[in-house]
Amino acid sequence: MATSYTYTYYESRIMGAQRMRTASSLSTGDDHRIAFQLNFALEYIHRRGDEVRIHRALPCAWPTRVWSDELLWNDGQFLSIILSAIGVPVEYQLPIIRMMYDKAVQMTTTPASDGANLVRMEVTIYIVTHVLLEAELLPSLVEQPLLFESVLERIRVKDGDPTSECTICLDELAGGTDAMKMPCSHIYHVDCIRQWLERSRSCPLCRYTCVRPR
Repeated sequence: MATSYTYTYYESRIMGAQRMRTASSLSTGDDHRIAFQLNFALEYIHRRGDEVRIHRALPCAWPTRVWSDELLWNDGQFLSIILSAIGVPVEYQLPIIRMMYDKAVQMTTTPASDGANLVRMEVTIYIVTHVLLEAELLPSLVEQPLLFESVLERIRVKDGDPTSECTICLDELAGGTDAMKMPCSHIYHVDCIRQWLERSRSCPLCRYTCVRPR
């Protein structure tokens, strides 16, 4: 029987964040207090070898507009409530929350002179299920030291790269920094991910394993 290994991870992208005018009933007299209309699209991607199947669920909108101070409350805790409500597991929420939080901060720290006090934010969340067939599985690393060069890809972070933070140490991944890229595409400082994999052998974000199942 052919050996395979299945893992799932979540990715996300802000497809648009447009600031616009609204009815006067939303006006608060404070240019920094802005309402957000959050719209989500869920896209399920199943990969098995060369086969890729995509299922796009019907878009869903958070039923009420959310004020900026609520959205930014407790470093994005309210965003966690919203993501849980649409079915994103807690263990996959952190990078999505950080992306949306940073965009919300950006949109609220620049006052709009034209009275535009609503931000319509469009977020696509990708739920990727990847089935690795036997030929794709990494050599077993259970009985030998972790072979970093066979598991990780050394890269140099470019200016403007959307991955701006190492989620292990929470320090910035500045442009020009040497980093390591996991097979699941998540990026970390070289020393951070080496030390992490010596302890857990799985990606801190999506739990992609670097050890072939016994």
